[in-house]
Amino acid sequence: MPTPRKKTASPRRATARKTAASSVLQLDRQENIDAIQAIIDDREPLFSVGGVEYTIPKKAPAAWTIQATKLALEVSDSHAIEYALKKMLGDDGYQALAACETLTAADFDVIRDAIVKRVVPPGPKAS
Repeated sequence: MPTPRKKTASPRRATARKTAASSVLQLDRQENIDAIQAIIDDREPLFSVGGVEYTIPKKAPAAWTIQATKLALEVSDSHAIEYALKKMLGDDGYQALAACETLTAADFDVIRDAIVKRVVPPGPKAS
């Protein structure tokens, strides 16, 4: 009697979005790419330095939330906050914030809280 073959998971490239005939949900389809870019592009002002206004997305993509949560659990809250600041502000905004010698602790708290609120939204309410 032949030995049964052990089934191993192998990565498979999805070719289409989930349909009635397919149980695989393709996450990297073009409509998702466009939707995430639209989320990132829908921005609002957060602070200004030297007459330059810096903005953040009104909402964060789910992948940013997952990554920040992972960093908080596996490394530290500080690493998660730094990740969120860099993603939400972008390189220019992050550098402007870090280099701003007139940034007070209270102002930083406002900026940090606005970003954390968007990257790590509140979970479902207990009933």
